[in-house]
Amino acid sequence: MGSLPPFLDLPSPNAKFQQSGFVANKISQTLISLGIRAGFLSAVDALHGDIGALSASDILVLFSKSGNTEELLRLVPCAKAKGAYLVSVTSVEGNALTAVCDMNVHLPLERELCPFDMAPVTSTAIQMVFGDTVATALMGDRNLTKEEYAANHPAGRSVKDVMKKQNELPICNEGDLIMEQLVELTSKGCGCLLVVDGGSHLTGTFTDGDLRRTLKASGEGIFKLTVGEMCNRALCVFSGTQEQLVQMQWPWKP
Repeated sequence: MGSLPPFLDLPSPNAKFQQSGFVANKISQTLISLGIRAGFLSAVDALHGDIGALSASDILVLFSKSGNTEELLRLVPCAKAKGAYLVSVTSVEGNALTAVCDMNVHLPLERELCPFDMAPVTSTAIQMVFGDTVATALMGDRNLTKEEYAANHPAGRSVKDVMKKQNELPICNEGDLIMEQLVELTSKGCGCLLVVDGGSHLTGTFTDGDLRRTLKASGEGIFKLTVGEMCNRALCVFSGTQEQLVQMQWPWKP
């Protein structure tokens, strides 16, 4: 299996319900940055022509918490006809996708952190961790060097070139609730939130890792926590990419 294919999200006519879609898109972008052919594909769009992007050399990874998503099940025979290798990533044992895919990855899930056990909070966090773990493993398997990684980021050789415009930044206010900022955290592809005060001055950061640690430590209490209460306020400013690279190496020194 020489290539990694589109990652499919859970379909819905309303984008606000496509939390797995943000996760899948982030995973595909991470793989692309490593020089691995990948792409994000909506299950609904796939059933209306976009499946033409698939070939027999592709691995098709289908994300579904329940494993019984109707659109994904309808897509399976079409993808198999293309010769793609199918991998399901689910959290419910004995689901329909497991029976029809070539491989299944089971992500254990006791319950959603949501008080009603309905909102996909914990399940999407687990999917994100899974994707980052796969990407890290592939870096090791491919013996990816810093030089090769940098070659995939030609615009990243100077700070000026990589600076994002304001509307591209994942900005939130100190008083914003953490759970209301999940889309902002995942959709901008930065891996963190930039926390600002009332004067729009940067006061801290809140990362994917901070989210997972807060979930573990606070449980359902996370629904009442603001970003400002849990963000990191130790900030450093770097003058250039080389200094930035050295300063970011572990152990970090102020």
